[in-house]
Amino acid sequence: MRVTRLLFLPLVLFLVSCGAGQKPVVIWTDKAELASYVELFNNSGEGTTKATVVYKEKLAESLANEKTGVRPDLVIGTFLKNPGLEKKFANLSSLFGSEKREEKMHKSDFYETLLSFGSGKLLPVSFNLPMVIFSSKNSAFISKNYMLDPNEIRDDAALFNAKNKNGVYTKMGFAPSWSREFLYLLSRMNRVNFSQGEEGLTWNESALKITLDYVVDWTLGRNTTSSNEDDFSFKYLYTPSYKYVSTDRCLFAYTDSDKFFRNTQEQIVDVDFRWICSSDEIPKIFVDEEITMLAMHKKSRNKAAAKEFILWFLSRETQKNLLERSALMNLGVRTFGICGGFSCLKSVNDEFFPIYYKNLMGNLPSEELLEAPVSVPARWKSLKERVVLPYLAEKSRTETNSDAKTMEERLAIWYKQFN
Repeated sequence: MRVTRLLFLPLVLFLVSCGAGQKPVVIWTDKAELASYVELFNNSGEGTTKATVVYKEKLAESLANEKTGVRPDLVIGTFLKNPGLEKKFANLSSLFGSEKREEKMHKSDFYETLLSFGSGKLLPVSFNLPMVIFSSKNSAFISKNYMLDPNEIRDDAALFNAKNKNGVYTKMGFAPSWSREFLYLLSRMNRVNFSQGEEGLTWNESALKITLDYVVDWTLGRNTTSSNEDDFSFKYLYTPSYKYVSTDRCLFAYTDSDKFFRNTQEQIVDVDFRWICSSDEIPKIFVDEEITMLAMHKKSRNKAAAKEFILWFLSRETQKNLLERSALMNLGVRTFGICGGFSCLKSVNDEFFPIYYKNLMGNLPSEELLEAPVSVPARWKSLKERVVLPYLAEKSRTETNSDAKTMEERLAIWYKQFN
């Protein structure tokens, strides 16, 4: 139980006793689960290598501002894929070998799209996917199995809508304004591509306009006004999403695999889901930007031991053990899978995840469906929450606001206050 409590401290440093002159592998992370994983590594009895974890809530920023002499051997966490940080990382291609060399990793074990996203310096660890959830009793409204694109979500939801004699919505299938993250997903599917440019944040302006127009047309065509969507949400959608889809007031709720599978099986026993895919001719499921990656610091003084930890951590057998351990320690109600997501090892998802997450039986997306995110700034989380999401929410409303700020104005305020 001591480990369970420590997982949620704001700053955690796990030290291990090592032999004389032997240094532990220092790991910086924004994933609290690493504490439990490293404990298992240190107690595995395999070799003499030990590891220690330093929790960094703002990992990418900590790396960008690291002081001389204060650096990790390994980094495991989110928002590591950007040019400013990648120059600090060593190339890890030497860890891969042919299929006949068991002491090496094999590229075929990983999702190719996510492995390529790391460009040789970052190894994918875990990822999450977007989904809509609904009550199993309302499955007759759902047009397709396994996946739905935004047009299908919109049209299925409209069939669920109902009004009273005063024209007030008593049922509303779904509204894009209910989730800013859903609005952002639509922007990604339209290839707005908010990303790191040479002079700051860049995006495709024409694709952004297409996205905003699409949301406005959705609301006008199905839910009449944004105010109607707001009023309905205020009246009925105040419980956790897995509960309010069961109230028979709405059809869909937007979430992702991490949030959904952190619920207990008892909580979601009557809840079903569909992965959200793009409307492209060849559909794609967009991997969440908070993909967990692993990197080795270029100036690590403990490279051999760090590589030993990587080979241990990114192995099928280890991740099988980590899932078993989480279940036995009852940590599954707080975290999902590996580092809060699906494993980037295909066989781990296919063989072991359905054992602990029954809803995944026969419902895991295939490799060719996945699309990796784009490179984002180190401070993307703040930029997204304070600039991009408010802009999307404001500009996609059916009611115009003469005081609404442009994206450039919001960025200028952010740079002044938070940069």
